[in-house]
Amino acid sequence: MNRLQRLADELGQSPWLDNLQRSYLTSGQLGAMRDAGVRGLTSNPTIFQKAIAGSADYDDQFKALAVDDHPVIDDYWAMVLADIHGACDVFSKVYDHTDGLDGYVSVEVDPGLAHEEFNGLSEPLTWEQVVDRLLNFDLVVHRWDIANGMDLPVQLDPTDVAWALATAEAMGDDLRIDGVCGPSLEPPAGADDQTRLLAFLGRRSWA
Repeated sequence: MNRLQRLADELGQSPWLDNLQRSYLTSGQLGAMRDAGVRGLTSNPTIFQKAIAGSADYDDQFKALAVDDHPVIDDYWAMVLADIHGACDVFSKVYDHTDGLDGYVSVEVDPGLAHEEFNGLSEPLTWEQVVDRLLNFDLVVHRWDIANGMDLPVQLDPTDVAWALATAEAMGDDLRIDGVCGPSLEPPAGADDQTRLLAFLGRRSWA
């Protein structure tokens, strides 16, 4: 057990990383830091500015975003959220292992933006709604993804499942993004809410 791991296990402290860049995700470096004892992450506009300007990791995404008519600030946040979502996926293992005590990812934003609407995935959303709806939705679904990838049975919290199912059905086909959710499947007759949720998201959870 190294010093970071002892901080959590023996002293109840949660070491966080105050940095994020795309290469941490693509190289597996962030996952290695998590396994070494880092239990969460925070970032801010200055960190992202240095990451975006200091490497070619964002060039392809920026070129794709630049062809539309969205304001530059929207393109910036699209790149930021891609990294934040990726970091959430990495730390979801910690979140599950600690029953929600650790495994969080934060990003600093202008407080005035919290209730300002922007064009979300399927409808106008505020940042507060993005965190509540999309990031929390990811945490529920990826809990099953991780367990399934490890051939472990998992029973999601029924309240979380009911909320995620209602959220998914409200978003409909806007969830059908390559690498996120495939075409919906037809669940077995009489399937429970968890099976119906996973089937709607293109995940087969039955024999």
